[in-house]
Amino acid sequence: AFPNISPSGFIGFNYINGFTSKKGKIYPLGSISNSETVYNNPDGKYVIGETDKYGFNNPKGKYKENKVDIMITGNQNVGHGEVKIDETLSSALDKINFTTISIASADSAPLIQLASIKEYAESLKPKILLWAYSLNDINNLSEELKSPLLRKYLNDNNFSQKLILRQEEINEVLLKYIQNEWKNERENNKKNLESAPKKLIYTSLIRIMKLYNLRKSINLTPQTHSIKQKQLILEKNDKSKSNFKKILKKSKETISNWDGKMYFLYLPSFERYSITNKKNPNFNLEISTANDLDIPVIDIHKEVFALHPNPLSLFLLERPSHYSPEGYRLIAEVIKKRIKLDGYISIK
Repeated sequence: AFPNISPSGFIGFNYINGFTSKKGKIYPLGSISNSETVYNNPDGKYVIGETDKYGFNNPKGKYKENKVDIMITGNQNVGHGEVKIDETLSSALDKINFTTISIASADSAPLIQLASIKEYAESLKPKILLWAYSLNDINNLSEELKSPLLRKYLNDNNFSQKLILRQEEINEVLLKYIQNEWKNERENNKKNLESAPKKLIYTSLIRIMKLYNLRKSINLTPQTHSIKQKQLILEKNDKSKSNFKKILKKSKETISNWDGKMYFLYLPSFERYSITNKKNPNFNLEISTANDLDIPVIDIHKEVFALHPNPLSLFLLERPSHYSPEGYRLIAEVIKKRIKLDGYISIK
């Protein structure tokens, strides 16, 4: 089994422009195909799932051109990997008679979402594209904009890596990437784990990840900034907000080319309903941007969580994480109601 791979994470690990394969540069957007992958889960029970032919978290046999009702792009909030494959948002939509594929990836922000549409949705031509959006996506966009290769998706209408035809290359570079990271971990470990079994090495990595996630969940991760740093953060956020509208516009235009329809699916975070009552500071900007571009909005806060007597119960274990199976079921029902009102009838 392999650890979950996040394409946005390459930027922070000195792979800002992707990897070099035998056939040139490549920036993977999915994971290793047809492989067992271990995903972090907030209940401490790590989920092991098998990826599909392009390295995403879907049942096999669903990739057929013009035979897909709904394709979802977003991050782990749509259930990417961190819940069982039959408990994701795409699974909840499948259960109510829609053929659904998720091309979501952990921690992805809008630029990777645009890239995923160009690389996978454009080939499969789904009738509906759900652009799932959640807290911090605009802020995380500033990191993705650092990649010259990823910026090509925004600035060059004809740019594509043809990833749907290069899965063998993707598998090779990602396998090498994982092996290198394991090697670096062994070399840097004071206890000299190099001679230990791989299982012990993997356990060490999991422990490190658990500690980080715990610190993050209880707000122990230091976040102090100088005045200059705060100014730089504000400038980066302003640039991200400007590019966010360009990305949404390009995504809509791309989907319209095959007569598909794009929906802006707003997914609220745990913090909005917890004791901190943290509302997304960019919420009004995000919704108004979608409205300005005539992209229909499905506001899951308004349609599901604000109406529920205990919205925290719709998050797994009532902790800051992805939604529970019941949460995804209710979200799927709202999506079905909306697209039905818009006149859509599923292919099935």
